[in-house]
Amino acid sequence: MAATAEISPELRARIAALSDEGWAIWERFDVDVRQDHWHPFVPADYERVLEALVAHRGTGLRFLEWGSATGVITIMAELLGFDAYGVELDPALV
Repeated sequence: MAATAEISPELRARIAALSDEGWAIWERFDVDVRQDHWHPFVPADYERVLEALVAHRGTGLRFLEWGSATGVITIMAELLGFDAYGVELDPALV
């Protein structure tokens, strides 16, 4: 959690809201899709990803997420200053 201490309280709040929204999307997806049919999507541990992104951020860095699903991590990277892109093939997740 030390690396995330350098995030402003305002940015921290935006990222927390984004993570909460991501978990809400996951819960709906789990009920609407995964309850009846197997699907490989499982959300990441957003707090750990945040720590890794903060530890690696810097000027002019790009971030590409393959299998970006709902885009939470890609958006998080963009909020942290990365030139971020996400690629997802499953339209049910986008």
